[in-house]
This record gives sequence, structure tokens and C-alpha cells, in this order.
Amino acid sequence: KKRNPEAPIGAADSHSGDTLRMHLRSLLQVDSSRVLIVRKINRLGFASPQILREHFSWYGTVENVLVAHSRVKSGGGQAGIVSRLRPSGLGFVVMSKGEEALKILAEGPEQQVSGTIIRVQKFERRMSESPAGLEELEAKEQEQEPCSESRAMGG
Repeated sequence: KKRNPEAPIGAADSHSGDTLRMHLRSLLQVDSSRVLIVRKINRLGFASPQILREHFSWYGTVENVLVAHSRVKSGGGQAGIVSRLRPSGLGFVVMSKGEEALKILAEGPEQQVSGTIIRVQKFERRMSESPAGLEELEAKEQEQEPCSESRAMGG
């Protein structure tokens, strides 16, 4: 697929309102050998889709970068419940060819992107393609997120 020349640069990466579930559903239509899971990308901040696209384009054509930033509710007290946006720790990079994804995986599971170490893994479909399977993965990711944040804060 070619990028729409009228679309601004980075428009394909915006997906600002998209959720992890929406991203996983969109990946059902894609050959999984072309898809990479990237983790610990929250350290790249809100610009992670653009940073990942630029980095992985050295290996070939990046077809899409899917990152769903999460909304965290906190508070109580006088301020009431406050909602803030938090950079996503998980994303998906879709390359145009499986060979390009293999070149990236050959660099190892931990890779440096923009001065930050991230984890890169092969995307595998392990669950049924039902919405229940997607909910199971979402639940697992939600459970893991606070752990990575507490480790990052702890040292």
C-alpha cells in the first residue's frame, strides 16, 4: 500500500483514539510474518510511532505503526477523578515484507532506538480470533503495565 500523498506525514501513525483491541483486529488481516511487537516503548514518549517508523525504515518499508496510548484515571480527594494520557508501552510495527521483519529480529530481542532500549518480538497469533481472545490479551497487558512502571520508578 502506498501512503496517501495528501495525508500529512505521520498521519498513518496517529491512531489517537484507537485501542489495543482495534489494533489487534486490524492485524487479523495482515500476514503475521510481517508484524513485530515492540515493548517498553513508553520510554520514547508520545512521539513513539514516528520514532519507531523512522528507526525501522532503515530495514525496509514500514507499512504501519500501531500504538495505543492509555488513559489513566487517578485521584479522588478535592480534585475529583482526573484522567491523564500515558504513553503506551506496547506497539506493533508492520513491515512490507516478512524478510524485513526477520532482519530486524536478527538484531536481537533488545534494541536501542533513539537512545532507549526497547524489546522487539515476533508477532504470533496464539488465541482464537474471537473478541474474547482479544479481551484476554488486553487483560494481560493491563496487568503487566503497572509492574513495568514500578520497576522503572524503583531504579
